Amino acid sequence: MEVMDSPLNRAHHFGRKADQLVAKEKFEEAILCHRKAAGKSVKPLLFS
Repeated sequence: MEVMDSPLNRAHHFGRKADQLVAKEKFEEAILCHRKAAGKSVKPLLFS
């Protein structure tokens, strides 16, 4: 089964990574991942 490399999938990836970083108390890195996730999830909305 092939996994699609879509902006929404990348947004979910960054969101999950941010959650893991928060659990490790790496808050600055988690913020960056949340920002990346937000950017990836907005793009599909702008172009639809």
